[in-house]
Amino acid sequence: MLNKVSGTALQAIRLELNQFQETAGKIASASEFTSIKPVSETTRSLLDLTQHQQQVAVNAKVLKASGEMLGTLLDIKV
Repeated sequence: MLNKVSGTALQAIRLELNQFQETAGKIASASEFTSIKPVSETTRSLLDLTQHQQQVAVNAKVLKASGEMLGTLLDIKV
């Protein structure tokens, strides 16, 4: 079960990091925030970056907790 939790957390981290890079690319292609891209679209991208960052942090905590539980189980068993 812990392997499944760890695997799911790692997969989610990879997904969020890929989406983070994609969103960062959208912002970068906005030609330094010129009028080519609507401000609301750029704002949405910035909010998306924040959301991806938070999702990575949450999944990292899940991964850490999973590792700690595994360590506790190993300590109990030994």
